[in-house]
Amino acid sequence: MDNAEINALKKILGLQHNKVYDRNTIKTLRYGRVLIMTDQDHDGSHIKGLLVNFFHHFWPSLVKVPGFLAEFLTPIVKCTRKKTELTFFTIPEYVKWRTSLENNTSGWKIKYYKGLGSSTAEEARGYFSNLDRHVLEFHYSGEEDFASIDLAFSKQKVQQRKEWLSAFQEGTYFDHEQGALSYKTFVDKELILFSIADNERSIPGLMDGLKPSQRKVLFSCFKRNLKTEIKVAQLQGYTSEHTAYHHGEASLMATIIGLAQSFCGSNNINFLHPAGQFGTRLQGGKDAASPRYIFTRLSKITRLLFPMEDDAILDYLEDDGVSIEPKYYAPVIPTVLVNGAEGIGTGWSSSVPCYNPRVLIELIRKLLNETPVEDLEEPQPWFRHHRGTVRRTGPNNYEVHGEVRRSSSNKLVITELPAKTWTNPYKEWLESMTTGGGHPADSKEPPFLVDVRDGGTETEVLFTLEVSDAEMAKMEDVGIHKKLRLSSSIATSNLVLFDEKRRLRKYENAREILACFFKLRLEKYEERRLYLLKMLQEAVEILENKVRFIKMVVDGKLKVAKKKKDEIIAELKRLKFKANAEKKTKKGSGDEEEDAADVDEASSGPSESVNYDYLLSMPLWSLTLERVQKLIADRDQKVVEMSNMEKSTAKDIYRFDLDRLSEGLDALDKEDMEQKRATKAARSAATNSKSRGGSKKKTLAVNEDEDVEFAEVVSLPEVKMKAAKRTAKVAVASVNPVGDKRSAPNALPKQRLTKKMVISDSESEPSFQDDSEEEELLADVKPSEPRPKAAPAKAPAAATKPTKTTAPKSAPKPSFFRQAAPVEAAADDSDDELELTLTQRLAKKMMIAERPGPNASSKSATTAKASKPEKQADAKAKRGRKGTAPKVVKSPFGVTPEAKRTKTTAKAKATRLVKVDERSSDADEESFGALSISSDEEHDEKDPTPRKRSTRARKPTTAISEVIDVDDDEDEESGSFADEDSGSDYTDGD
Repeated sequence: MDNAEINALKKILGLQHNKVYDRNTIKTLRYGRVLIMTDQDHDGSHIKGLLVNFFHHFWPSLVKVPGFLAEFLTPIVKCTRKKTELTFFTIPEYVKWRTSLENNTSGWKIKYYKGLGSSTAEEARGYFSNLDRHVLEFHYSGEEDFASIDLAFSKQKVQQRKEWLSAFQEGTYFDHEQGALSYKTFVDKELILFSIADNERSIPGLMDGLKPSQRKVLFSCFKRNLKTEIKVAQLQGYTSEHTAYHHGEASLMATIIGLAQSFCGSNNINFLHPAGQFGTRLQGGKDAASPRYIFTRLSKITRLLFPMEDDAILDYLEDDGVSIEPKYYAPVIPTVLVNGAEGIGTGWSSSVPCYNPRVLIELIRKLLNETPVEDLEEPQPWFRHHRGTVRRTGPNNYEVHGEVRRSSSNKLVITELPAKTWTNPYKEWLESMTTGGGHPADSKEPPFLVDVRDGGTETEVLFTLEVSDAEMAKMEDVGIHKKLRLSSSIATSNLVLFDEKRRLRKYENAREILACFFKLRLEKYEERRLYLLKMLQEAVEILENKVRFIKMVVDGKLKVAKKKKDEIIAELKRLKFKANAEKKTKKGSGDEEEDAADVDEASSGPSESVNYDYLLSMPLWSLTLERVQKLIADRDQKVVEMSNMEKSTAKDIYRFDLDRLSEGLDALDKEDMEQKRATKAARSAATNSKSRGGSKKKTLAVNEDEDVEFAEVVSLPEVKMKAAKRTAKVAVASVNPVGDKRSAPNALPKQRLTKKMVISDSESEPSFQDDSEEEELLADVKPSEPRPKAAPAKAPAAATKPTKTTAPKSAPKPSFFRQAAPVEAAADDSDDELELTLTQRLAKKMMIAERPGPNASSKSATTAKASKPEKQADAKAKRGRKGTAPKVVKSPFGVTPEAKRTKTTAKAKATRLVKVDERSSDADEESFGALSISSDEEHDEKDPTPRKRSTRARKPTTAISEVIDVDDDEDEESGSFADEDSGSDYTDGD
């Protein structure tokens, strides 16, 4: 064994493996008893259970020896009042006593003992002076004891363990006043408390997706109204003080840091703002700075997720009579699906992936519009800042792929890793796979890389790999993504959460979680509506009473001067002024705390005086006409608000909160975009400065990095769908390159969408739900088969290589397709490259930077120099042609796959640019191309400018069925190279 403590225990006792100990052979041991002295909390009970299981597994005969194992008891809670002292060894025992006092512990001094170190030396001497009370021996009572130990620890008893935990009754504990403790009783009444607590702090809740420590941190931030930055260490102290946190400070500080992390693979929405180094994707957050050096506060969007108006209707817990965090929060959308969750408890574990908050908002809107749950689409996992691809491979399985590009025959460029694959560990693996670099001893994989260069940052991935021709061929046979470990899997088969009744429940899919959340959340909205209506009614009554009180005092109808307080109160009662109308403070909403010393001593008379304090505590300057007019205006405003609230419904309030949250997400995206622009501008300035310094090597590196944008994206492996209902309702067939026998007919090329395409069952009309979501369309259609739902069309002409003088007729353009803005060949170097889509930058590079080679035909040169009016006229003429034959659009890399499209209607909110490649085949075979949809909101004009193809040499068998998508600004990504109606066709230049 490698455990130092276990080895030390064996050595101290003189234990020998495979030896059976009885009453006689036990005398060969150096000691005749093991006294287990641990903290008295749940973790201490777990340690006791582990030791019991250790002896039961290796020396079961020792467990049967009476008194060989014993536990030393120390208090966990001690209550003192004057000379009375009460000691409790378990929390349930203490809770039972406190409940008997109706939670009124005033006058009692209550001390919680975190561990053994909490006891003083004097208290420790007291423990050992009374061993009969503090030592409890374990006794073997029969085979049921061993069965109970197996139930708690055996890997073969998982299902039985779940049933055992499900049968737990709240308030269970062992009375330590009893003389002996059987192993079964220990497991059922003490160890089970740890198991329950372990699940509660490891598995989040359905409603807020938070674990207890996270909920405590969020409550503390709301209570403090944390809008200014404080140190993480300070927030930890404040949380421990105000939420009765009884565990280690380090774990709580780690929780705070985790709530503030925003790098790719962490949170889709971080509730706390990271001011400092909170970790990066380089090491998955492990590279965060010390908590005493970093600062945090509430993120601006957090209160839009957790509205302040809900604070008063939550069910708050209590600890020693002090209100602490609620049982659960009620966010606007299920945050457990937004940020996901991972946890391993006892008998249960949970794994919930992250989803796009905008998609969740749209699904909730559909539920508000009475859409049946079964008609909702199952959302797809989504990771903020991730530029890779997520594809569904089964009913509960998804694949997450990174992105790799091929810049030359023996050079690969990795621009993205699978989500939650951290950069530094991956870099170490790449370096271990280089020839001569060595590899881990436990790895059977031989090196296959020639060289590895890292050009990435803490936010972006950029590895340049050099591979020999032989190894490249092997990688293509195996699959480049598989060989480079650029694919990972996500399972949605273990969606376990605590429901609203604090019971563990396994959900079938994210849609079921959303449906259960929506039902409970809508109930909370109705509760909130009624509460706000009640508060408005009380506010109106308060204002009316204040106006009447001031008028009566000013008019002399009510005299308060030179009168005793009791006389004034009696007069107010006679005049029927409302009592008990004081304003209540919301729990957990900030500015809640009030010092007892701040209470007016004058109000210490009769209890009724407090009921009229809102009148009697008004300052003297309130007795003016201006004050009366303001109070009347405030009252009228409250009356209007109350009338509006009476007319509204819970769904109306829900929709209002969803709108506010959507605006908050827009602001968050804008901040991200501005930050990316600033980072890119700074990097570009630094690069230009280095280039002007005359370093040839650095200049070449800069040019090479720019060429990455135009490198070919390596095709994703074929999706092997398990027996499951398909979610994609648009079938897009793959491209089977000529001569590439490895590409199956059903190969599924990568498709990047910046808006989610949804096609209803009733009509084949695409629409887009969300700008920020990226979803690919999967296809399983053979090239020889007709495309599903295709509109009737004339038979296309035989596929021949097009020339510039002849072009096929354009197919009818679907209404949701969108054209890019015209690209002018301006020589102004000050143009902001961030504002250009990938299409524009490619055209600009080809039209300005690229010049015809010596072998280029004169015809190509003449075409390239054509005047702009002639190009526009040619484009207009082509747009005027009508026909059903597919349009031929040449790829800049010389690949021309054919494409057929489903005819669509004009109900989409925005049009999109679609690239359709056509490949000519000697056998006149048809193969479907891939649809590439761009979401650039800035390009509404047509682009008549012809673009020149790249003259870079290409292998004819290389598949290019995927989108070229490398824009640094992921919100401005565009994977299209051809304008549908621009009239420009890419043709060979030789």
